[in-house]
Amino acid sequence: MVESRTGPTGDGTDIAFKMATGDANAAPALLVRVRTAAGQLERYQDEVGALLRSIKPGATR
Repeated sequence: MVESRTGPTGDGTDIAFKMATGDANAAPALLVRVRTAAGQLERYQDEVGALLRSIKPGATR
């Protein structure tokens, strides 16, 4: 799920992931919330995209 918003007080995007490779209904969820000043979200799109692509189900650190 992706939800974006823009407004005079700031811009933002919420991205929700189910973090499992099996039964998605039983999986824990991860919410990534990105907030910027108004008109600045596009400036950071490459960094945000790289972060989102790095998220993998079952990954360990």
